[in-house]
Amino acid sequence: MLAFPFMITHFAEAAGMKVPENCDDFDATDFPHFQVFCNWQLCRAMEWDEPDHNAKVIAVIPEEEIMTLTVEGLLAKGCRATF
Repeated sequence: MLAFPFMITHFAEAAGMKVPENCDDFDATDFPHFQVFCNWQLCRAMEWDEPDHNAKVIAVIPEEEIMTLTVEGLLAKGCRATF
């Protein structure tokens, strides 16, 4: 399990997401993809390759769509989750 945003910044950056300098205090409207990635990936059980995969899926979602996707929408886009 990954618990803190700094633990997933390298996946986000490698996928091409804009990542805040201070991962503990940032405005989601300035970093919407990173916010969604944090919400999706942190503090849950996962398979070892999920953060890399999910970062790549989330990074290419259009900005006008990213903050309105539901769990079902993210799964439909290809995000993986271990429930």
